Amino acid sequence: MKRVKLISTCAGLIVVAAVGCSHSKNGEEDTVHPSVNKPAPTPTSQQAAAGDPTAPASAPPSSSAPATPPPPPMVSPGKVDGLLLPLDETGGIISSTLDYEQKFKTPLQPYALGNQSGCAVLFGLNTAAVGNDFTTFRALRQQESKDNFTHVVEQEIATYADAAAATAAFQNAFKALDQCNNVSVHRPTDNAGTTWQFQVQPGDPASANWHNTELTNNNADGWGCSHGARVKNNVIYAARVCQRGDTGAAVPTILDRIGNSIPA
Repeated sequence: MKRVKLISTCAGLIVVAAVGCSHSKNGEEDTVHPSVNKPAPTPTSQQAAAGDPTAPASAPPSSSAPATPPPPPMVSPGKVDGLLLPLDETGGIISSTLDYEQKFKTPLQPYALGNQSGCAVLFGLNTAAVGNDFTTFRALRQQESKDNFTHVVEQEIATYADAAAATAAFQNAFKALDQCNNVSVHRPTDNAGTTWQFQVQPGDPASANWHNTELTNNNADGWGCSHGARVKNNVIYAARVCQRGDTGAAVPTILDRIGNSIPA
């Protein structure tokens, strides 16, 4: 009996010694990893693990990238006339009663300005400015009456097959705009002694702004025209208001209203 107890006591000492060594090694703590009860493999998972071609394909990883929105609808040729502001609306903008208008369906030829031919677009969108790729063109001239007027309002619209074509045409038309600042030119259709001086105003790749001052014998005679042009979607659109004195915000207002009717 004493022999059995002695053996048991020795065995216990061996176990305690072994446990004590595992905790004191390099002063580190042991991490206890609990056992995990894994589910039994299903026939399908066993097939997939074994490379069975008959096993159902795993679902592809979901993508968090947002879907690309569709491009805005183009302005079709049949919608161009609807972009032009009517007489009563433009008359309200300039605070005058406009009763006469004339519509054009083709752009004019550029004025012959000699060495300043690149500035011809500052008199309005012409064939050189809109290029050969436009699909529809409209211009509308409005004033109090045909022969007696104190204001002239013009709107011009050119559409293209897509936004890229319109943007390319716009940037090409106004690429020399800054070179026209403070330049004076004479149009062949003007009276002798009449010239126009351009004042280019700040713009950006999608807009251009400038003012034309009429000069008689090199002196301002009080008549001038404020101009603006923009590109949006597949449309180039421009406006000008001519009168004596300051035109105020008339041109930006007209352009804003036209632009609001163009899908973005």
